[in-house]
Amino acid sequence: MYWVADKVESHRRHQGNKGELDSAECLAFNAHSVDAFSNASNFFVKSPRCRGVSLPELLVVVALLVVLAGFGGSALKGMLGSSRRLAAIDQVVGWFDHARTLAILHGRPSFLVLRGTGKYASAGVFLEAEDPAEAPVPMMPWQWLPVGFFLQYTPGETLEEPSLNLVLPDGVAVSAEEGRCVKFSPTGEVLVPPDAGGVRYALKSDAGVCAEVAVSRVTGKVKVMPRS
Repeated sequence: MYWVADKVESHRRHQGNKGELDSAECLAFNAHSVDAFSNASNFFVKSPRCRGVSLPELLVVVALLVVLAGFGGSALKGMLGSSRRLAAIDQVVGWFDHARTLAILHGRPSFLVLRGTGKYASAGVFLEAEDPAEAPVPMMPWQWLPVGFFLQYTPGETLEEPSLNLVLPDGVAVSAEEGRCVKFSPTGEVLVPPDAGGVRYALKSDAGVCAEVAVSRVTGKVKVMPRS
């Protein structure tokens, strides 16, 4: 209302009329004031609230989330499986490389001993003692492959009957049958098993063969051929 009075006084000064406004002028000012006040009030009116989500729309969103979660779970499972397979391959390669390197460094035969009943899931590395009549020296504690993985010996053409007289410090005798032990010479050559084409194993899991492991008879170096 103060705004209306100011407008009236401004109109008086403009018209040079110091007296009262006539009725027509009052009506015109009142109408103009009401319109201006209405417009100003509308400016501060709050916007209407957003419409809520309906049940069908919510169900569609939930269904999409379930589908996306399924795809994500499958991809994550595949990534974890691949990671475990690579870890098993790296571990097997490390076993053979470690045993061969020890034999070369110390100038004495070394032994990679595998444990299991045809399915070898753990291994230890031993070095022949300075006195061959004594028990070999443990050089690597027993290590296990990731759960579900194991090595299986692949027999090849032998040059001669395998001969091995190895008794571990715990009193367990180890034979050369079924690839239970790989013996490296001080030059890195594989002495046991005496397979002509080198020693071969299959790295397997519950899903099947993961990789082929081949150890050269002459150099003792290991080569891994992954399976898709």
